[in-house]
Formats: sequence, structure tokens, C-alpha cells
Amino acid sequence: MISSDLISTLRRLSRSDNLYIMQLLISELAQQETDLIKPE
Repeated sequence: MISSDLISTLRRLSRSDNLYIMQLLISELAQQETDLIKPE
């Protein structure tokens, strides 16, 4: 669950900061997915 403080902080950020955060989170998620399907 995401804290209400985090949501409040994100809402105060600029559009470009929010886009950067989205890019960061998507990159992290993509890396986790890649790690799951990599053969060992």
C-alpha cells in the first residue's frame, strides 16, 4: 500500500518530475521482469 504522504508529495511535483519518476519506476519494473525470465 502506498502511503498518503507519498501520494501528496507526488501531487506537488512538477509534470517533468512526475514523468521522471514514472520512467524510473517503469525501468525498475522492466529490470525485475527481465531478471525473472533470464535463464540461469
